[in-house]
Amino acid sequence: MKKSYLISFEGIECSGKSTQVQKLTDYLNNSTAYKTTLLREPGSSPIGEKIRNILLDSDNQINDLSELLLFLSARAQLINSNITPLLKAPGNIVILDRFLHSSIAYQGAGRELGIEFVRSLHDHAFLNLKPDLTIYLDIPISELTERMQKRNEKKDRLESLGEDFFTTVRNAYLECEAKDDYFHVLDAKRSIENIHLDIIALCSQIGIKK
Repeated sequence: MKKSYLISFEGIECSGKSTQVQKLTDYLNNSTAYKTTLLREPGSSPIGEKIRNILLDSDNQINDLSELLLFLSARAQLINSNITPLLKAPGNIVILDRFLHSSIAYQGAGRELGIEFVRSLHDHAFLNLKPDLTIYLDIPISELTERMQKRNEKKDRLESLGEDFFTTVRNAYLECEAKDDYFHVLDAKRSIENIHLDIIALCSQIGIKK
């Protein structure tokens, strides 16, 4: 029986995360015997999507602790309704667009609620559920600013937080590589295809092969 896997993707805004998430999902579904399911945080459940709308609406004034708890509420719903059933069955791969390390970087560091506080809440609430592999797509803040300007779209509540905030978030992400052995940093300034090939190689290292 094939083991099931949990893979999460992380990155600051405009890092190319959504592109790589979709490319890996398509690759695994087309090139392996695994059934691959793509989920996003917050979201991918009726309640989670409602929470997502609350969190991203730039008109909403949400205090920092409430923000964290809303993210954790959406995660609890997603784990219960989607992730746990998939991981209990053989031959599944669950790909998450954001998970634990987003809470660590954005709320623990960026909102200054405390990284260990966020980790302890996650470990207690979700029984220490950790991914088999976390891929962090790294870009410098100057690249973030340039990509946001080119995108020329209205920013959501989190995208509007500014360079100082995202510098703190990025630094917290980079520190996770030394803390969690399943956390891998990839240079996201390179071509889409080269990044994708590195991601496939990381999947192979944990046992996901054709």
